[in-house]
Amino acid sequence: AKWYCSKTFFWSVIYPLIIAESSGAATIGLASEMMAGAKSLSFLGYPVEFVKVMPTAEANSQICCILGDLNMGAYLGQRRAFELDSDNSVYFANDQIGLRCTERIGINTFGVGDTTDPGPIVALITAAS
Repeated sequence: AKWYCSKTFFWSVIYPLIIAESSGAATIGLASEMMAGAKSLSFLGYPVEFVKVMPTAEANSQICCILGDLNMGAYLGQRRAFELDSDNSVYFANDQIGLRCTERIGINTFGVGDTTDPGPIVALITAAS
């Protein structure tokens, strides 16, 4: 399982929680981890994965952070096979070949649970105003 959130949300919301919980000791530990070349940060014992598609600020009734194991709660499927096409007539004057590669995938997330029964993927939803 991992936390999935934006960098902005982590540094503006989660990091202050880490600092408040550890009375400032986390600042020293986090700085030493980053200087030692740690590849990932962690929160409550789970690694944090930064994703660009998650919200960057907390707002009312919004999913701003996800905790879960995507291997147990989502499928990634191929909808159209990988195709490679080439064309040498367009760039003929420059002795070049044009290449086009396409593939179509689909994602099915099924393990999100509901408000009473958690699934392998749970979300942090901010309170309504």
